[in-house]
Amino acid sequence: MNKAVNWNKTASRIRSLRREKRMSQLYLAEKLGVSRSLVSAWENGSCTPDINKIRVMTMLFGVPADYIYGSTDRRYNIKIPNGFEFDLTKLNSAGIQMIHSIYKLLINSDEYRQK
Repeated sequence: MNKAVNWNKTASRIRSLRREKRMSQLYLAEKLGVSRSLVSAWENGSCTPDINKIRVMTMLFGVPADYIYGSTDRRYNIKIPNGFEFDLTKLNSAGIQMIHSIYKLLINSDEYRQK
């Protein structure tokens, strides 16, 4: 992570991301294998999720762990070694899915994959 974890921001981010995905606390709890009351506690800042739960949330919400932790405000930027940077915040979820599909196509192709 680039900066220190901001636990108050983490609580707010979990709540906001869950709502953006139109997930109930119960649904998120079931996906994470925890109780609804624990999700509520994370969202009000009375306790914090462990790294394994954060990892699952990164997949469910489609954002990096640094964003959930509140150590960055960059949700979807991808840095590529050649110096290119893509700001995926300009795309909707269908556009992001398309990039993911193209990426999978490229890495599964002998023509484009590094050897």
